[in-house]
Amino acid sequence: MFLEPIESHQIIEVVNKLNPKMSFDHDGFSTKILKESIHAILLPITHIINKSLETGIVPKQMKCAKVIPFFKASDPFKLENY
Repeated sequence: MFLEPIESHQIIEVVNKLNPKMSFDHDGFSTKILKESIHAILLPITHIINKSLETGIVPKQMKCAKVIPFFKASDPFKLENY
């Protein structure tokens, strides 16, 4: 599998689509702060993402995720309803 290097304008497009919430992630960072500072951090972020795609190595600090299942409908005790 080959992934093309990402370009800065693609990162800006994704960030612009984010909902600017004031809530913070586990690092104390909010999407509002990200949207306001994206141009200042764009080059290092682009470099990190492209190095990760090139080498297949993801920094340990970027492997954290918070997964929240959303209830869809019907019986809340069936996993397929989330």
